[in-house]
Amino acid sequence: MIDKLKKIIIYFLLFGFIAFLFTRSLIEFYSNQLPSVSEIVEYKPKTISKVLDRNEQILGFFYSEKREFVPIKKIPELVKHAFISAEDKNFYKHSGYDVLGLLKAIIDFSKGAKLRGASTITQQVTKGFLLSGERSFERKIRELILAVQLEKVLTKSEILEIYLNEVYLGEGAYGVSAAAKTYFAKSLEDLLPREAAYLAALPKSPQAYNPLSNPENAIQRRNFVLDEMVENGYLSTGKLNSEKRSKLQTVLTGEILDGIKLELFRDFLGEEIRAQVNTEIGERYVNQGGLSIRTSIDSNLQKIARNALKLEIQTLNLAVREYGLPVTHIEVDHRNKKLNWFAELKNENLPQSNYGWNLAVVVDIQGENSLVVTDRSPEMEKLHFIEGLKPNLKIGSVIYVQDKSDLKDSTPIWFYKQRPLFDGGVIISDLGTGDILALEGGYSYQLSSVNKVTEVRRPRLEFLMPIFLTAASKTLFDGGGPDLNVLVNVEDIFAYSNREIPKDLLDDASIKILMNFGFIKENLESQKHFRVDSQATIIDVISAYNMLLIGSLKKQGHVLLQISKGEQKVFPKKLKIEKCRQCEKDKKALLHHISNEIGSHFFVRKVKENGFEFFPLVYFDVIAESDGNGKITLIGKHHTDKELNFDSVIGIVSDKIFGCHIEANKSNLKIDSDIFSGSCLSLIQRIVSQDRHESRFK
Repeated sequence: MIDKLKKIIIYFLLFGFIAFLFTRSLIEFYSNQLPSVSEIVEYKPKTISKVLDRNEQILGFFYSEKREFVPIKKIPELVKHAFISAEDKNFYKHSGYDVLGLLKAIIDFSKGAKLRGASTITQQVTKGFLLSGERSFERKIRELILAVQLEKVLTKSEILEIYLNEVYLGEGAYGVSAAAKTYFAKSLEDLLPREAAYLAALPKSPQAYNPLSNPENAIQRRNFVLDEMVENGYLSTGKLNSEKRSKLQTVLTGEILDGIKLELFRDFLGEEIRAQVNTEIGERYVNQGGLSIRTSIDSNLQKIARNALKLEIQTLNLAVREYGLPVTHIEVDHRNKKLNWFAELKNENLPQSNYGWNLAVVVDIQGENSLVVTDRSPEMEKLHFIEGLKPNLKIGSVIYVQDKSDLKDSTPIWFYKQRPLFDGGVIISDLGTGDILALEGGYSYQLSSVNKVTEVRRPRLEFLMPIFLTAASKTLFDGGGPDLNVLVNVEDIFAYSNREIPKDLLDDASIKILMNFGFIKENLESQKHFRVDSQATIIDVISAYNMLLIGSLKKQGHVLLQISKGEQKVFPKKLKIEKCRQCEKDKKALLHHISNEIGSHFFVRKVKENGFEFFPLVYFDVIAESDGNGKITLIGKHHTDKELNFDSVIGIVSDKIFGCHIEANKSNLKIDSDIFSGSCLSLIQRIVSQDRHESRFK
């Protein structure tokens, strides 16, 4: 009996020794193929960048990964406990791996099941950073080895900090802070137990537990996490039942409307800001995130400008007694009664509007009645028309519709809406500094991402004439008085197709400004002349006006004031504005000539005690508009092309300079010329009238 026992002990020791050697060899073999954990130790996640207006109010957010890094000390215990209960209840006890969980996973794998589960939080961190996502025995071994190594160099708090900031939780949200705002529009410290439990349910499968597409699964998984929190002593039994009975209310499902939302800043203004930031500091640096971007934008004025533009476009649409074309047309066999119109509409992947409209497809026309299926429901519903004109719709026409039902009756009432027949943009700049205060580039970024202020180039000779005359002011007043012959020569530029201007008419500073914008170019046919190019964007014209008025050689049109990362300022590193020193001296010397000899030709405005700004008044219109409380004086230049394809205005109100461009999306529209040609003036009137009570234009 003793001999038999000795043999068993010897065999056991021998087996243990062989297992030890095998395990050691296995670890050494896979360790040689492993990456270093230093990448995790030096963790620098991609985070959200905040975009602020001039008063440090949030305009929006930029990110390549929607993540807000939160130090572990600022993450509430409730959130930590929820994730530990859901993902790794022995997190504080193990050394990087869970032996029982690992054995269970191996047994299941040996029976033919997929190799899943048993990953601790530490292992999930290593997998996310250093390993591929495939499920295999080799990857599990590497994961385990790396987890043990990581536990030796980082504390449990440091590992949990990385995990809670790195984990993907669906809807583009990385980390618990971004997820809390994405699903509940809340900060972490404001989360309820049921909300923290829901977030902790998501790492397993964000799509499977999406509250919109899989609400039952989401609630079931949330309640499982709540049960685990009670079992682990993190939540009292008294709270459990009330938390489990609560509905899952989220931003996605529409119950939560107000609160903190990390929406990507993706509209005309956002794209312009992003482009300028990319130019200044580099796209790779921007993608890393963590920036605080302060701009020159006045968010209140921006909102007023955006609303005024939409109202003006809508007014023009109402003035046109015709409809545009449908969004698109679905080409299918309309006679097929089993056709799933709802699925066909979804398959089109068409852009949603940003003003509460839905997509719909016309599925039947019965006399005067048109029936549609919307992207909200597969049910057929009647289509209504507000404006008294019925569009030429066919079965398969995809259109925009708006639900006009009220709160008392949930039955939808769908009215036909169409893409705007007009589009446009507006920009407002400070005359004294050149700062852009508001920039709205179009009616809907979703329908057209072309910025009408910064991208649309049109012939704008009328707007350029004051710029050229101001640039030629030194030559005009040489010899103690205005050289009227020179003035005539400058005007002649705009009367002939060759578009040339003598080089000796312009001083060096003006040449730099005009060439910077492309208004003049070298003339291959004549060394004594510049070639004039009148094709320009509204922002270029506004910027050139500002440059000449300010006397700066630095191109205006910038919306960036400062970019910081933490405590470090990365833009501008040094504030340097190149001034035209001779400009101020010339202005003082020319003051008496302007006021005494050609006062009727020039608009003179005192902006400083020691300096004056001027533009040729003869090329501007002085328009007095009433807002009900007094007069608004607009000094501006107006241009509408003969075919009524676009309407533009450059105007000065108080200490602001406005630029407006409105154009037709369709040629030969039936609209009164007086209505269209006054649309930009009307738009500026809307902005000034609405903002007058805030004393910006008094």
